[in-house]
Amino acid sequence: MALNQVDQELAKAINNINQADTNAEVDQAQQLGTKAINAIQPNIVKKPAALAQINQHYNAKLAEINATPDATNDEKNAAINTLNQDRQQAIESINKLTQMRK
Repeated sequence: MALNQVDQELAKAINNINQADTNAEVDQAQQLGTKAINAIQPNIVKKPAALAQINQHYNAKLAEINATPDATNDEKNAAINTLNQDRQQAIESINKLTQMRK
């Protein structure tokens, strides 16, 4: 997890600063620590995977609706509208949960 990596790099930077004997060494330790912390990237996979799964199910259901031979155009349109609303609600729920955790 990125947060653990940040904690490790921070501890390393603090240790290097405490070990420094000159102002130049302190500056160098600070710069290297800052660079190491800034280089850490979070591994974001859960939200994109959830959105991809929603889209996959949406596309499958949309194809199923369109392939229903006995449904009228009005029935298909009503089903597609409901499907679109459900998809949008699922996406908004994921985005809302993401915002609440920030």
